[in-house]
Amino acid sequence: MTIKPSSILMEEVTDPVESQKAREQAERFERNWTWFEAHAAKIYAEHRGKCICIASKELFVADTSQEALAMAVEEGYA
Repeated sequence: MTIKPSSILMEEVTDPVESQKAREQAERFERNWTWFEAHAAKIYAEHRGKCICIASKELFVADTSQEALAMAVEEGYA
């Protein structure tokens, strides 16, 4: 068995518009993560075995990750 070496590509983003988008995405993630941590026990108790998506502090639950994401997108979260 031959093991192929992995490669990692890193790029420095200097475009201010792209940097702002990245900051906004990180802020959304932090808000949703904080909401998740506050509600994790209830989510685990009620939705164990399901896939979840959290968008703007709103929970979407489905059998697959694709379905959960589609539910969020349908509500206007992209």
